[in-house]
Amino acid sequence: MMKEKDYSKEIYDKYYNSEGNIIQIFLKDGSMLEGAFVGFFHGDTQVGEPFVIKWHFVPESEMEKYHSVALAEIKNEFGKIIKQEDIERVRFKIPRSVKVQGVVFRFIE
Repeated sequence: MMKEKDYSKEIYDKYYNSEGNIIQIFLKDGSMLEGAFVGFFHGDTQVGEPFVIKWHFVPESEMEKYHSVALAEIKNEFGKIIKQEDIERVRFKIPRSVKVQGVVFRFIE
């Protein structure tokens, strides 16, 4: 059985090398989230895990509060953890695009 291509490294590279990092994440369960990645968990690529196995995502509505709180006080009070395997596609709200699951996704106009 052929292993599915890991697009987490492409998402990581596009996200952390861009400006204005507000994104839309479309999950395989049909839901959509809008906000920003604020962290991630590396996978062990030597045993076949994706480059990123989980993303720490904060909704846009919580971003101002997230940035105003000292990092020592955050304690996972903001956002949610999203598994890479649950992401169907990512759309950047800036003039960038990323390939996810073999499809190129372009910025929101």
